Amino acid sequence: MAKLTEDQMRAFSTRIVEILKDNTGRLTAAGFNPVARTIDLAIKTHRANDREAAQVEARRVHLKATAESQQATDESYKLASDTVELIVGLLGKDDELSKILRNIRDEMAHEAARGPRESETE
Repeated sequence: MAKLTEDQMRAFSTRIVEILKDNTGRLTAAGFNPVARTIDLAIKTHRANDREAAQVEARRVHLKATAESQQATDESYKLASDTVELIVGLLGKDDELSKILRNIRDEMAHEAARGPRESETE
């Protein structure tokens, strides 16, 4: 059996509904009444198409939210970095606060210096 994508499977179902509708008389004459099957398949196909549309919309919303989150994080990080540079410029690079501020990124980059990690399920 051919491996179809989800789009192809939905298109296949749509095509079968059309074929059943177009050949109702012929199929009925052959001893098969396709009316109930056509209705059931049409409902299921419509539902599948609706669910796909909802999934596409959810993906679009997710991508937009991710982009907005990343932009906000970048803006926040840049302002924090600019603030550190401002303070170091005012106090001098040898000032104790300047040393602390300049080492924060390095400490955060070393996982062991971050302390124990909280579980994501808590």
